[in-house]
Amino acid sequence: MQGAGKCSRLQISMRPNQTRGEGARLGAHTLERFAALKEIASCAQTQIDAPSAKQHPGLAVTAQDHPVDCRLRAAHCCRSLVAIQRIFQLMTVLRTLPQALLLTFLVAPAAIAETVQITLKNGDIINGELVEEESSETVKVVIHPQLGRLEVSQDAIKPKEKPPAWKSSISAGVNATDKDGNGTFSANINGASRYNGETDTLKILGSLNYTRNNDKDKPAEIKTEKGMGSIRYERKLSDSFRLYAQSEYDYNGLNKAGINTLTNSLGAAFPVVDSESLKLTLSVGPSLRWSDGGKGCDIDKYCGNTYGGGSFITDISWTPNPSFRFSINNNFSAISADDVKPTNKFTAAIKFFPSFTSGLFTSLQFVSIYDSMNSPEQNNTVTGQVGVEF
Repeated sequence: MQGAGKCSRLQISMRPNQTRGEGARLGAHTLERFAALKEIASCAQTQIDAPSAKQHPGLAVTAQDHPVDCRLRAAHCCRSLVAIQRIFQLMTVLRTLPQALLLTFLVAPAAIAETVQITLKNGDIINGELVEEESSETVKVVIHPQLGRLEVSQDAIKPKEKPPAWKSSISAGVNATDKDGNGTFSANINGASRYNGETDTLKILGSLNYTRNNDKDKPAEIKTEKGMGSIRYERKLSDSFRLYAQSEYDYNGLNKAGINTLTNSLGAAFPVVDSESLKLTLSVGPSLRWSDGGKGCDIDKYCGNTYGGGSFITDISWTPNPSFRFSINNNFSAISADDVKPTNKFTAAIKFFPSFTSGLFTSLQFVSIYDSMNSPEQNNTVTGQVGVEF
């Protein structure tokens, strides 16, 4: 019959006709376990195999006869099964996703090539991806974006210049305003010097910050009078372990108690990251803290005394390209007095070098000091400067 033929076009298969992956077989086996799904399949098969309605002589089977009902019920079953099949396909994808991600992470490091810059003795510069498998001590093989594969003899490469052991910088900023007899003057200066040896490192820092207001018909008022100095020495014992000694002095002439603060620490330093562009060093060790000075020092129970504690120092320097340089230093100490007293000094700076060869730079620096043993406890400083590195 024509109507039965239309209904029989719907085929329901509970098993795949061809070999599939393990995820697909698991989905098919899971499908067989659900009795409700079997019932749906049985319903659809019953509708397919059911005999068509009798055709009266002289009458043609129209679209309004039973085959339409059969098609509707079979289509309903088909839609249900299609939805269920989509669910199992999604389950298969989710099962294989962790393996795919793991494979990606394992393959990705090998797929990333090292980009190098080679300077030749004639002054030419080659930027490309180094092929380490084909390179040796006598020849470097690189893939150039435009020239393709290049073999560069070691004799043609300019030897890298050894950086100087000492490197220093100095920067300063001045601001002065005057309006109707009311003026403001501020000045700040920073200096830094660093020595890098094969096993020894020495770092010296110093800064001054001064601000004064000259209001009309009023005596001059000092708004900022700060200074600091620090020295740090490191001794390299291995690539992942160093010993350090650090002394840091802070001065704030406007403090009521604790104008002068000295913190000394000694311990172990761990260079977590040590590359040309990024350096991260963590230091931990015992510390001693002393503070003195100020109008209220005589009545302050911490001023004029020395306390022991521990320090945790984080130092980060990042050079994403030769024009920018970022640095962050955080020195946290827990001082043992009548109870644990926290102190923290956070310093962040950014330097911009408009020229790679002149050494001139502009800088912006933020310093935040919290000391629960001084009065006041919190003070912040933001300075902008122009300097030179040599």
